[in-house]
Amino acid sequence: MRLKHLLTTICIALLSISSFGQTEVLSFKIDTKNTRSKKTTYSLINENSGDLAFLITDRKQIHARLFNSDFKSVSSFSFDAPKRKYLEPLGYSITGKTYNLLYANQRFSDFIIV
Repeated sequence: MRLKHLLTTICIALLSISSFGQTEVLSFKIDTKNTRSKKTTYSLINENSGDLAFLITDRKQIHARLFNSDFKSVSSFSFDAPKRKYLEPLGYSITGKTYNLLYANQRFSDFIIV
């Protein structure tokens, strides 16, 4: 009786572990010139189209990748990051296919949109 109870418990545990696993749906690599600098990643979701944008920032550049709702790469590009006085983005907006990041300085007296 004890052996049957133990086997049942083990089977239930194994089934529950395998049923709650995660599936990888997206994997990509972005080559950055500066490998030692701190990088921050942001993901932006366009709720209207289902598109997904990944932004990877370092001190000098922002690297962007756009994926459609099927996780297929749509575009990829890099551009210069804002000056150091603009530390972290405050927020973002998505209008149609235009993605914007809002930055401010530490005193919130100077703003830029990228």
